[in-house]
Amino acid sequence: MRFVAATFPFLIGLSACAEKSEVLSAGDESGAASDAVADADADADADADADTDADADADADADADADADADADADADADTEVCLDDETFPEATGNVYALDLFSGDWYAPAGFESVLIAYLDYQILMAVDAEDGNYSVQLAQTVAGDGAQDFCIETPGSYANPETTESAEGSVGFSFEYAGGAAVYVPDRFVPTNPERLMFNVESATGNISGVEIQFELDARVIDLEGLLMTRDPDEVCETMARIGDSIGFDIACEECSSDGALYCLNFAVTDVPVTPTSEVIKVIGEGQVIKASVE
Repeated sequence: MRFVAATFPFLIGLSACAEKSEVLSAGDESGAASDAVADADADADADADADTDADADADADADADADADADADADADADTEVCLDDETFPEATGNVYALDLFSGDWYAPAGFESVLIAYLDYQILMAVDAEDGNYSVQLAQTVAGDGAQDFCIETPGSYANPETTESAEGSVGFSFEYAGGAAVYVPDRFVPTNPERLMFNVESATGNISGVEIQFELDARVIDLEGLLMTRDPDEVCETMARIGDSIGFDIACEECSSDGALYCLNFAVTDVPVTPTSEVIKVIGEGQVIKASVE
């Protein structure tokens, strides 16, 4: 009996522990179930959010595609502007030559040739008339990358009454000075349509032309090189030129302009420009006479 009495409290304790364990176990199972439900809800919410984000992304992509298509359609519908030849344009008289500016010797500004020639993707057409021994010249610029005249560019470059110099080698040197007014520049081109001075030699025996030289003054206040230098501000143009000079080891600085003495000009000169006879003709296009048209 003492054994039973002694062990009864222990059994009671075991029973109580078992009951407590069952309660805890039940609580754990209930908590686990709650956690499982909570996790399932969280997963469902995450999936819903992901679906919503995916739908939003899909809508955004669809909108972007629609905008891109609309832009492409607008670009396709936009007309292209071209400049036209016209029968009312008079044709320059004389033999026509193509002047290869790219291959000439650009000796001024000193050292600038390596920078400048990268932008000489056009040529100059030169019509030389020698009627009755009186030489006159008409210049025109070509389309970039082509030998044909650019009808978007006026042709003020007409020259007459040259100074002449005879050489012992049997040639005559002609020096023309432009007398028609201020220089006329083309956007993003260094060479004006009417350079200040044009020189060349003519072989007396053959009439062949050689030794072509062109000299002109570039005025940073007038020229439009925004597509090349990213600015039209004359001070910034001069500063950019100076930085270019520093980068190639030469002092290139804007000098006094011949018109008013302001420090906004650079003097350019190229000699030994290759000359090639061409079948092209020059149409003389006066100020304000460029004819533009839109084509689809």
